[in-house]
Amino acid sequence: MNKTLLCTVFTAGSLIIGAISPVQAEPGKIDSVIDLLHQAQASTTPTPLLEKAKEELKGFTAKPNQNEMIAGRVGPKKRAAVNLGAHKYKEEAMEAIDKAIEASKAGAAAPVKAPGALGSAMDNTGGDLKAKIDSAIAKVHQAGELKH
Repeated sequence: MNKTLLCTVFTAGSLIIGAISPVQAEPGKIDSVIDLLHQAQASTTPTPLLEKAKEELKGFTAKPNQNEMIAGRVGPKKRAAVNLGAHKYKEEAMEAIDKAIEASKAGAAAPVKAPGALGSAMDNTGGDLKAKIDSAIAKVHQAGELKH
């Protein structure tokens, strides 16, 4: 009886430690990427911050917490599907950051228009860039959700 109880406690403890450890490794990267994107939103020169966020996201491992899925008895086909989804979310986040970088570079190169001149309501206001950074933040959050 004691041997069975000891095995049960050991197994449960191993699963808990295994499930906690990988979760703590990646969210720091996602938080760092999101912080950089927020800094870029407030910056007058967001391009370097956006590029740094993109580089950090490249190092993010796009896969869910496997130990949690195994402990939850999720089958191999479902795990494979979730892994594909994780990579898809990461790619979408990378594309959103690329679009924000393009908008940032285009905004820096655009000539300043006089007030009242004809043009888009987004010209020289950063509205389009802000929307693209907001989109990138949302996509990064989505990619990071699978790690929790």
